[in-house]
Amino acid sequence: GCGESTDFAKKERAPQPQEPRRSLSPQQLKKPTSINRMRSVTTAAAFLGVSSPNSERKGGTERKQAPETKPLTERKMATERGGGAAAEAGGNKGWKVKAEQMAQERRARAQKKIFAVPIEECVDRPTRPDAPRFIPWLVFDIVTYMEKHAMDLEGLFRLAGEKQLIDEWKKKVNEGEKLNFEELNNPHCAADLLKIWFRSLPEPIVTARLYPRFMTVGTLSSEELQVKYLAALIAALNEPNKSALIYLIRFLRNLTTNSEVNKMTPENVGTCVGPNILFEKGTDPSALFSNFESVIQIISRMIEYFDDIFMKEDVMPLKTYMVKSNHTPPEDEKDGLKLTENDIVHVFARDEKKIKAYGECNGKFGWFPHVLVKKQKLGLKKKKKGLQTETLPQGFTPDKAELYLSDAEFMKKFGCTKNEYLLLPTWKQERKKQEAGLSK
Repeated sequence: GCGESTDFAKKERAPQPQEPRRSLSPQQLKKPTSINRMRSVTTAAAFLGVSSPNSERKGGTERKQAPETKPLTERKMATERGGGAAAEAGGNKGWKVKAEQMAQERRARAQKKIFAVPIEECVDRPTRPDAPRFIPWLVFDIVTYMEKHAMDLEGLFRLAGEKQLIDEWKKKVNEGEKLNFEELNNPHCAADLLKIWFRSLPEPIVTARLYPRFMTVGTLSSEELQVKYLAALIAALNEPNKSALIYLIRFLRNLTTNSEVNKMTPENVGTCVGPNILFEKGTDPSALFSNFESVIQIISRMIEYFDDIFMKEDVMPLKTYMVKSNHTPPEDEKDGLKLTENDIVHVFARDEKKIKAYGECNGKFGWFPHVLVKKQKLGLKKKKKGLQTETLPQGFTPDKAELYLSDAEFMKKFGCTKNEYLLLPTWKQERKKQEAGLSK
């Protein structure tokens, strides 16, 4: 009997087969399980000398733990699990609301920004009621202030203002604050701020498209041709670039009329202000010196011949064509222009009979037969399936008689601007020409 009981006990104590232990990945080991959390809490409680949740029950009685003695490890884990009360209340929703608020704040700041943004956006910012159209409020305020208080100041635009103060003004302006320049009363800082605004434009005020054409003005043999070419280039500018440039050059011309006192001649103004008006998009500042002499000359011509360049209404805008065939001028024709097939030529003058044209090709100027060039075809841009609209390719202008009208005459006859007209389909352009009585 005793042997049987012993065998039975051995059978009872026989080791049972155990399930193989699963190995945990590093991510699972890092993940705080309930057991690991309790162990961490107990260890932290023992170190800090406070009661832990494992020792809450003693002798069958339950003790409440004071909030201030809650273990630090448990508080840290609660923060990590959900971000505290905010996570419990809203979870991810709270973060989405905060992200949307931050995005709205960024958009609001962008709408106030005026430096390093396209001029088209700058003119949409609120301005003063007496400001001219297409003139950004900062340009208008600075010019108005300097016209009242700085026209006799020696070295305006030449003497630098205090950099720290200029940076402070720039920051305030970009945040939407309207500065009172009469109260600040610092003409040199105001002049530097004006130059910085023009230089910070994403592209020069004369546009990146026409900048190379401006740089060829100095190669013309006479001042008369230079003035005529500049007038054609200005006429080819769109708004608001054209109005902003006219506004600035008019102010600079008025400044130079008192050059005996302020020492700012047209050449000095061209030296100090020119690089902020005429610069190549994305060019390293050190590369500006290669065109420095041309920049000074162009600004000087604009100031000296302001009325002939900016104020004439019968100016032919610059036209761009493609050469149909090679052309070599006769030997006795000194001002002839040699052309090669498929060259691009920029025309800004014609003879009275419109047989010959005068223009620039590859940096050289001269006369050539107008029949040798052809209109550049308008690009076709698909907006929707089965619908095509004609758009003006960059750098080219169609040779259409109606575009020789002034802006005011064109608006009166066609009821739209020239740019709006060029974006219309061909059939709609023809209809408008018939209504205006200009159809062939």
